[in-house]
Amino acid sequence: MKVIIIEIDGYKGQVFLEGASYTKAQLDMMYTKAKRIATYNEALALYFCQHYAFRLVDEVSHVDFRIDTDTSLIYAPHY
Repeated sequence: MKVIIIEIDGYKGQVFLEGASYTKAQLDMMYTKAKRIATYNEALALYFCQHYAFRLVDEVSHVDFRIDTDTSLIYAPHY
């Protein structure tokens, strides 16, 4: 199983999650559902953990996708 790292980034900080591989379109659908319920980054992270089996990670060297909660954009950063 391929694993991806997601960064949830916003005005009040950032959270890193590790979980199963999803496409950008799938993450967009998941984020749309989550932001109806969760209003801050930590709550979004908990939603992803509870509903999509992600887990919190402390330090990462790269992320596969970044969810920018200030702009509601999801993108793959270029390194």
